[in-house]
Amino acid sequence: MGERLFVGIAQIESEAADLRTNLRKAREAVVEAESKGAQIVCFPELFPSGYCLEELDGEIATFYRRHHQFIVRFFSEAARTSRLHIVLPTGLPREYGVLENGLICFSPSGEIAGTHSKYHLWGKEKKYFTAGDHTLFIRVGNTTVSFAICYDLGFPEVCRYLGQQASVVISPSAWDISGFRLWELNLSQRAAENTVFTVGVNAVGTFKGVRLFGRSMLCGPTGDILSELPSDTETIGVFMIETDALESAREFLPYAKDRRPDLYSGWCAEIREKARRFSP
Repeated sequence: MGERLFVGIAQIESEAADLRTNLRKAREAVVEAESKGAQIVCFPELFPSGYCLEELDGEIATFYRRHHQFIVRFFSEAARTSRLHIVLPTGLPREYGVLENGLICFSPSGEIAGTHSKYHLWGKEKKYFTAGDHTLFIRVGNTTVSFAICYDLGFPEVCRYLGQQASVVISPSAWDISGFRLWELNLSQRAAENTVFTVGVNAVGTFKGVRLFGRSMLCGPTGDILSELPSDTETIGVFMIETDALESAREFLPYAKDRRPDLYSGWCAEIREKARRFSP
């Protein structure tokens, strides 16, 4: 039997800025994921507060600065008790008043394995967050895992870079129903063009007209949807990933080997120059 990775998906609804309720849900989700055999469990984007940017408005930075240390202690203990890797998407207070939309990964010992930040900010996120540049690779068993948060899935360069080291890219998200088709397209295409597994972990619930629809899914290295959870339903799922499939997929789709970076570098310079000239 080949190498397998069991990824827990906490497809749950956060209550807006209700930390007590959200942590209670998190505790229950970790227990259920552990009971189903997960090795790593991931929550949706900005889980502790919920994706309630307009509800909190300027207070979102205050929320995360006030509660950050408590949130870290809570999930550290949850990881240590369950012996799971826990991926917590959360606001990351940095120096000089900066707040990033990122995540913290806790190891099964409860230690912080590292942090990761969202590179591309979507819409009104620019009002509340600073774009980050922190990238994280972790080992779960014999598998290297990395992360692309929500909107980052729309940028092929992100998974192109991550896929050079990682076999699995997990995308914690707060994906709105208006982009329903893009959810599937981005996850499947990023998987195929980089011959990696992608895991989308989407929230459910509604915040001021933003409907987060769930349908978390696993896509394989040829772009096929291998597993998915239902839409608009809170549930804890576990996706099994057979990483041995990567070898045959990379023989079938040798994109990495057949790339022409010598050609693309000139195109990139041309694109940058046009963007510079036409920028307002």
